Amino acid sequence: MLRCRKLLKLLLLSWCFSTTIFAEEINVTPIENWEFGLAAGIGGITNPLKDADDIFLPVIPQVSYYGDRFFLENTDLGFSLIENEKFNVNLYGRFNEDKRYFPNADTTDIVFTSLGWKLDPTIKVGHTAEIKLKSRHLTYLAGLQFHYHHQNYHGKLSLLTDISNVHHGEEAEFSFGKTWQQDDWLLDLGFGLLWKSQQIVDYYYGLKPVEVSDKRDEYYPDASLTPYLKLVYQYAISEKVKFITSVKIDKMDSERYRSPLVNDRYINSFFMGFAYDF
Repeated sequence: MLRCRKLLKLLLLSWCFSTTIFAEEINVTPIENWEFGLAAGIGGITNPLKDADDIFLPVIPQVSYYGDRFFLENTDLGFSLIENEKFNVNLYGRFNEDKRYFPNADTTDIVFTSLGWKLDPTIKVGHTAEIKLKSRHLTYLAGLQFHYHHQNYHGKLSLLTDISNVHHGEEAEFSFGKTWQQDDWLLDLGFGLLWKSQQIVDYYYGLKPVEVSDKRDEYYPDASLTPYLKLVYQYAISEKVKFITSVKIDKMDSERYRSPLVNDRYINSFFMGFAYDF
């Protein structure tokens, strides 16, 4: 049996990123297949929070497994329910992305500290001399994912909910793109919309009375809708080595941008370097 897969799925950080910054190339792969890869180059994500360092990612690992129905892509998990040449329906799970901007003094921060990234838990803003941030915990989302692929076009719809019993929020994401491929090069251009429920936005970007000294600085946001654009160029140097350039731009809507914690409306992701498939 053969199954469709994404040939290159690169996560910006294995435990908290679900955003694909490599192009999606439809290919056929035998089941029961492990894949390992490594990308090295210049890359990172701008941190939209005030007084927070950008995220620097010079080396990015990739581990994936494709079975008869079960698949693993770093920390993303899935189980295929329906699959044909054009359409896939999966049970799907991944970590929430917002936690990446809020490192805490716990074991997960060892990763961020090694990358030279920190966030001061006290931030000066508004009428409050200092905001004393409470921990924003890592959460895992799971639900249904729908994939459509026909010729050079690909689309995705994900409907996910918090299964880690933290904020009890939901996310819905729609994306659509087109791939141009000729000989050794590939170009992928896409756009998408990411909806976050009020529970998620409030948990990460809201401010509660225990965090501020002035009531005027409290913030209770509603649900948010974030559009984004992404572009990926890939050139195959050999069967195992590829040169890759990827750019992704997210634009926060007013609900997140008005948060006293946020400084920049745009979140820019960039990577340029070489990928090696073991």
